[in-house]
Amino acid sequence: MHTPLGIVRARRPAPSGLTGFLHQLPAFAGHPPDAVVDLGDLAETRSASRGEVLWQPGDKGDTVVIVRSGVVLLRRDVGEHGVTLDVCGRGAFLGLAPGPRDHEAVVHDGGTLLVVPRSSFDAWLVDHAELAPAMVGLAAAQAQRMASRLTLVSMHGARARLALLLLDLADRFGVRDSRGVIVDVRLTHREMAALIGATRETVSVAIVELRNAGVVETEARRVVVVDEAALAEVAGV
Repeated sequence: MHTPLGIVRARRPAPSGLTGFLHQLPAFAGHPPDAVVDLGDLAETRSASRGEVLWQPGDKGDTVVIVRSGVVLLRRDVGEHGVTLDVCGRGAFLGLAPGPRDHEAVVHDGGTLLVVPRSSFDAWLVDHAELAPAMVGLAAAQAQRMASRLTLVSMHGARARLALLLLDLADRFGVRDSRGVIVDVRLTHREMAALIGATRETVSVAIVELRNAGVVETEARRVVVVDEAALAEVAGV
């Protein structure tokens, strides 16, 4: 169900836990703490459930969203198929680019979002212009990931595309243990297929091949990268 985020108004100072979370984000490293406090005061905290559509293509870009917990997928229709262009977890900034949305944002793992009205966010950025390069950098990095995903689905074989995806997710969501790197985001084979422009069956076969070769393991819809070098070789990087 599509439930637009809409414009929200902060009604009280940000709780200390929220300010502490924002302080931990790399975008704010080395910057004055008052900028973080001011942003926290503008943010409305809200829960988001799996499957909830935050916005659709054409919706007004009237909010900026920061993911405090959970996972949000950014999707776009390409030809006859939908392609997942980015997987956004804790600390991700969504909707930084001004203007109408050109993609869909849907909650994959339920969690907590911080929602800031666009007008308030823009005014905050004017007051704290030293943070403008960091915000521009975040928007550019996300746009680059989305563009790269579109390029990826038209290049390489499906097995190589899957290996590239797993390397990217391991880098961004990886948790190391004695076996290797746990990709700490649960994706079905169908969802991975949407990320690489392949069929579910193709992904299932590729996962089995990588598992049989000792490159990855699987558990509870999570992938464990056991041999990063071998996976990079499959990816061709």
